[in-house]
Amino acid sequence: MLDNVVRGVNTTAQTLFYKDGTASPLVVVGGVQYFVTTPDNLLIVSGIATQDLTNPARWTFNFTIPATAPTTNPGQKYQLKWRAASTNETITNQEYFTVVDPAQSDPIDTTIVTLVGNPFRANLVLPDSGLKALSLRVLNPEGTPVITLANLMGDNTVTPAVVASPPGPISPIASGQNYIYSIPIDETNGLTSLIIRQSGLANYFAYYNYVDSNDQQLTEIQPVYLANTLVVSMMNDMRQFVDMLRNNDAVIELRITEAKLLHFAVQGLLRVNASSPVNFTFDFITLQRMGQFYFWVLKAAQYELLSALYLAEGMTAFDFQGMTVQLNIDRTQYIQSLMNDIKTDLDNTLPKVKSQYARSGGFKSMIGSIGSVISPASNWVFRASYGSANYGGPLPILPFMW
Repeated sequence: MLDNVVRGVNTTAQTLFYKDGTASPLVVVGGVQYFVTTPDNLLIVSGIATQDLTNPARWTFNFTIPATAPTTNPGQKYQLKWRAASTNETITNQEYFTVVDPAQSDPIDTTIVTLVGNPFRANLVLPDSGLKALSLRVLNPEGTPVITLANLMGDNTVTPAVVASPPGPISPIASGQNYIYSIPIDETNGLTSLIIRQSGLANYFAYYNYVDSNDQQLTEIQPVYLANTLVVSMMNDMRQFVDMLRNNDAVIELRITEAKLLHFAVQGLLRVNASSPVNFTFDFITLQRMGQFYFWVLKAAQYELLSALYLAEGMTAFDFQGMTVQLNIDRTQYIQSLMNDIKTDLDNTLPKVKSQYARSGGFKSMIGSIGSVISPASNWVFRASYGSANYGGPLPILPFMW
């Protein structure tokens, strides 16, 4: 059964024909015909399907909805009609599907990024508008439920252990070819954990358990990130940086979501921590106390984001040459130039900054956090100063003799 067909993408359709009331393949005359028509009954494609040699009852064909064909609006469907004729009967069946653009067919990012203590909404996106049961549990990083909402569809099929006050019943909201089950999470006290106070970022999980219209019990797990204000500020700074890069070219396939911004912010933090000296590391709490290193984490996050963008742009670059026309689209050179500048700072300047800050006692609030251990075995050169025994004065105490 077809559900969604992406315009301009090759799709395989199949059907089965059996003798009436038996499990034997139908013996057809002239093959099985197929017809694909638009909601306005315009013929898009037709032909003879291919019979499966391993299963003679199965017939398939490949087709592509042209880029000039219309997409479907809510309530509209394309029709695929099959026709099989045997010696004594003609059998037809129909199935219906929607046609969407490639951008519409992209998976919806349901990752939740929110400030600590703020209410948020958990969204379950499905092509099914007839769920029979739905529950939601929010799990902490150890896997223990801290918030549980049961019977969100008014059904007792799913019964989690610890039950909070359900906001339901939940009604699906139509969105393109999908339906959104939006669940408000107002009771967020249980999510303010020690991890937030220690590192500034915690990863919880939204665990959905539902029964669809076909009585299948299914689950889905989505990440939930609780961030402090510094993390959200860094994400906003990265967004401003990206928008400046792409202010004239909003490529929907390369859109950057909050989850991606958060991912690259964490990668930037890891990159700074991996730079020398590696025994001095940060998290999003210590960055609030040492704001000068916020600049370096942001730079590293921008570099990691540019690396991914460089790969994406490189995969979409092309060079077309005709008889009198040459078209070259390749923006990777500009991204690479910026990456090189940032990488030079990260590789050369950042280690010096960390080392100098550590030597000055910046990490432990005392001078000489990185110091030398002086012992009689040290290669120590002692020189007497003016006024010492060499000049008639007392000999200073050597560093090993007190």
